[in-house]
Amino acid sequence: MFGDIRNQLGERLDYSFNLGSLSNRYLLVIPHSSDNLFKINLYSYLAEQVIQEGLSTLSFSFAGSGNSQGLIANSTLPKKISDLQDVLCIASKNGWRLIFVGHGLDSTIGMLASLLSKNLEFIVSLGGVMNTQSYAQKLMNNLYQDELGSESLHPNFIDSLLQTKNLLSDSKSISIPWLLIHGNRDKIVPVVELNPIIEAKIPERYLIEIDGGDHNFSGNYLSSAGEILIKWIGKQIQITKK
Repeated sequence: MFGDIRNQLGERLDYSFNLGSLSNRYLLVIPHSSDNLFKINLYSYLAEQVIQEGLSTLSFSFAGSGNSQGLIANSTLPKKISDLQDVLCIASKNGWRLIFVGHGLDSTIGMLASLLSKNLEFIVSLGGVMNTQSYAQKLMNNLYQDELGSESLHPNFIDSLLQTKNLLSDSKSISIPWLLIHGNRDKIVPVVELNPIIEAKIPERYLIEIDGGDHNFSGNYLSSAGEILIKWIGKQIQITKK
């Protein structure tokens, strides 16, 4: 569908494309998570759900991970943001209308990319990380391994998280529709960290808490997140058509 997708450094990014309906030009862009079973299950489930609704999906691996070219040591937060921008640019040039869905730090990458790219129409964050420094500290201290699962990040990426300031001020510049789905029992990213985003009363900003859900929406909470996502995206598409 897209041929070779390469980033600005010429590194080929591995991806998979799944067509929903030929008449629907909305495309869900989702990062691969080849080393995290929780995210693999989460992203696979969400992709299956949206395809049934006629949306297409593009899942890709950042440079240095999965089957993409590049070195994992170079895969810092700014580099991942740049990779995502390149993917969005290519998909947009092929006539797709883009929706980004990300979990945890992937959500952070999507949020920051949306500030630099004009190609995204909607963003969905699941268990989104706003305080990257706090998150990095938890990773380094091996906290909450029951929820982090196999989350493993290169020291260079950890360093880039520690150097990134709290993202609440940046989030206020996002003007496109943005859905934040969060479990109220998320120990890694407590939902209270998102309150300033909602309290800012910025239009097109929606926080939906899932009662009992953890950081990975384990168990039946994954289907709840999927239902919320499908319903919200459908509503936004209908609003756009008006």
